[in-house]
Amino acid sequence: MSDLPLPALATELSQRELLLSEAERIVHLGSWMWDTSTNAIWWSDELYRIYGLPPRAVAPTVDRFFAGIHVDDLALVQDVAARGVSTRRPEPVDFRIIRPDGSTRHVHMEAAVVEHDGAMRLVGSLLDVTERLELEARLLHSQKMEAIGTLAGGVAHDFNNYLQVIFGHVDLMLARGTVDGAGRASLAQVQEAARRCQRLTQQLLSFSRRQSVTRERVDVDTLIDRVEPMIESLVGDGVRVRRVRGRAPLVVACDPAALEQVLLNLASNARDAMPRGGRITLETDTVVVDEDLERLRAGRYVRLSVEDEGAGIAEQDLPRIFEPFFTTKATGHGTGLGLATSWGIVEQHGGTIQVESVLGRGSILRVLLPCAESEAAAPSEPPPTGRRTILVVEDQAQVRALVRAMLEPAGYDVLEAEHGRDALRVLRERGPVELVLTDVSMPVMSGLELARRLEEGPRQVPVVLMTGVPDSEVDASQRPVLRKPFERDVLLRVVGDLVG
Repeated sequence: MSDLPLPALATELSQRELLLSEAERIVHLGSWMWDTSTNAIWWSDELYRIYGLPPRAVAPTVDRFFAGIHVDDLALVQDVAARGVSTRRPEPVDFRIIRPDGSTRHVHMEAAVVEHDGAMRLVGSLLDVTERLELEARLLHSQKMEAIGTLAGGVAHDFNNYLQVIFGHVDLMLARGTVDGAGRASLAQVQEAARRCQRLTQQLLSFSRRQSVTRERVDVDTLIDRVEPMIESLVGDGVRVRRVRGRAPLVVACDPAALEQVLLNLASNARDAMPRGGRITLETDTVVVDEDLERLRAGRYVRLSVEDEGAGIAEQDLPRIFEPFFTTKATGHGTGLGLATSWGIVEQHGGTIQVESVLGRGSILRVLLPCAESEAAAPSEPPPTGRRTILVVEDQAQVRALVRAMLEPAGYDVLEAEHGRDALRVLRERGPVELVLTDVSMPVMSGLELARRLEEGPRQVPVVLMTGVPDSEVDASQRPVLRKPFERDVLLRVVGDLVG
């Protein structure tokens, strides 16, 4: 380069400086140089931008450099700088910058010492890592929510087995007619408490996205029209409900009952945020997502916003509001499952919920669902009677005993097995059966694997699946399914339809 004429040399230097400046802008990397003997400092254009200042708008000074640092991080950075000057071995440091508009940027700084003609200079870089940290936080939150969802689904599965025992034995006691009036009233209370527990497990399954849904075309404004009287009754006289309608039609493919539950949950949450009253605004419109995001595919979405004028949500609580059992309400004022359930339902429908909140100024929760371009159960016959042999396959001994107690008084002979492999042994040793009633989730061999083995055998044996946690493989299997907890009449109806 030194052989070039001076004009060409100047042009090349200018091009390299432009190229370096553009590269710094692309990766959000600012550079600086500090002459410790004169206290003079130089900044690159990108460092100005990181500080939220127009490039070269003000003269760079050491004081201005330190003045932009978050007050909680200032002492750390000053200490690192002083040690770097003293030891001539600067250490990397992470800290926050507060811009003039009040926004915060997270930066990573590294430096090196350059000595020339007795003068010492610190040359360093300042990398804006805000977007990277936000992405890592979203990923961590997504992984945590997935782990919580898996745990919630597992808890719901086990809990449904226990509820099956409670429901079943209450049914048996009532069917036998051996309980007097007071005893029947007590059993009715047990049934009601068990049903409430069942609703909790359904909410957990919705959160964990393991609840089956039946989708149909739903106009969101029409659904809100139907639910609005319920919302007005729910929020009470002190809260006004305001509607802002989008341009019709706003159609989504969803389970209407599930979307109603989301709407009621969000309205209830908004009401609780306004104990002295206020206004809830329900607004519908559409929004276009131009590119695939973390939880949304590119496309057109219906947006349902629920806005309140309440106390708002603290910034540190925002990342946790969709976690099950997390609540900012006082003890006894909510289970902490409303928003978690809503989150699970919306994600199961391919959407998401966005939150905007400021303390003292209320909150807006926006439900985004993809734009879209049930069958009633047939009446059943009375439970049949007759001697038929049924094999019950279930790893929970209490549930096996309960199903036996439900079937035998109706005239069925019952064999038991603990898992799929045990069931195959029983079939070899005890002979053919008219029906296999099997749990899905079992050790050694699952119910689905057992059903496949039986269907591949020489004798086609009908199989009914029992499960407390709906999943796509079970739903797609086209086999009869008993959802735990089920009542005795439902069991006898399903069995009777298959074996008479």
